[in-house]
Amino acid sequence: MFGKKKIPFQIEKYETKLQIVSHGEKKFLYQREMNETKIQKTLLTNAEEVLICPIEPVMLPKEISNHLLIELEDPIFLQANLKQKVYLQFPIEIGVFLEHDSDPELIDVFSFVTPEYSLYGDPRSGVICRYCKSPVYYKKPVTEFLKYGIISVLLENNHSHFVQINQILFNAFGMKIFYDERTIEMKAKMKITDKTMAETDFISRISGLKKSQEIITPKKLSISSTKALMMEGL
Repeated sequence: MFGKKKIPFQIEKYETKLQIVSHGEKKFLYQREMNETKIQKTLLTNAEEVLICPIEPVMLPKEISNHLLIELEDPIFLQANLKQKVYLQFPIEIGVFLEHDSDPELIDVFSFVTPEYSLYGDPRSGVICRYCKSPVYYKKPVTEFLKYGIISVLLENNHSHFVQINQILFNAFGMKIFYDERTIEMKAKMKITDKTMAETDFISRISGLKKSQEIITPKKLSISSTKALMMEGL
C-alpha cells in the first residue's frame, strides 16, 4: 500500500478502497470507501503521483492533541542506574499526499484502528493524549501490519532507586516514522530522573527503512523542543 502511486490508481485493503479516477483534463476524483462511509474530493491539479505513507498518529478524528500516551499492559520495575531496551506497539494513521513540486499536499488521513484519547496528569491542567495500551516485548515483535507499528524505547533509570513504569508519554512533534512494505517503526529513549519524572525523545534515524513524510513540523507548531516531560507520574 505504501509508496508513490501513479495517477490514476486503485488500492483495496481490509475492505477499504482508495482510488483516484480521471474526470477530465487536470480534474480527478479522489475516493475512499471505508466502514460503510465514502469520502470523495475533487482534485484540480496537474500532479502525476500520490504518496501513501504512515504519519504521526494524532490526526484523527481531528487534531486535538500533539501527544501519544502508551499504557503498558504489564508495569516495569527498573533498577537504579540501569538501561533496558523494550518494544511497544503504537496505532497507525495513514496519510495520502498529492505529490506536487517539493511540498507534498495532504489530501486524506485514515486508520484501520479506532482512535482513543486519554488524559495525562491533573484534570485541570493535564495533557490530552492519543491513547493506546501495549504489551511489553523484549525482542522485536511482529505486529498487525497497517494497524500497528513498533516503537523501540531505551529506558534509562538515572534515579537512585527502583522505579515503576506504567505509561510512557511522547511528543508527536519529535516523531520520526520509518517504514517499508513489512514494518513501520520508531525509535525513542526515556530518561528517568525521579520516581515520578522522566523525559522522552525520538531518535531520528533507522537504517534500512524509508523515512515517512512528517505532518507536525516546526512551521505548524511554534515550539522548539521535541521532548515530552513526564512530571505527573510514570
